Amino acid sequence: MSTMHQYKLYKQGSNDNLTFEEVERPRLQSSTDVLVRVHAISLNARDNQFTSGTYGLPLPEDGVVPISGEASEAVIHARASLVLS
Repeated sequence: MSTMHQYKLYKQGSNDNLTFEEVERPRLQSSTDVLVRVHAISLNARDNQFTSGTYGLPLPEDGVVPISGEASEAVIHARASLVLS
């Protein structure tokens, strides 16, 4: 099992509600899926509005990873993965 880390929001109201978690890395399911390695993220005004509850969208029941800006690289594409398997 391969894992990754994420900050996830389960309750709006404050950035203090962001929860740091170690989770299983998702498996590529479709030919359009891409595995992305994130090097840096920024929580900007939109993310702050979402965490505070003032953005105007409800929070999904299973929470959300609020990231509007990131520096990342595509690690592997599902089509390549299917060919390599």
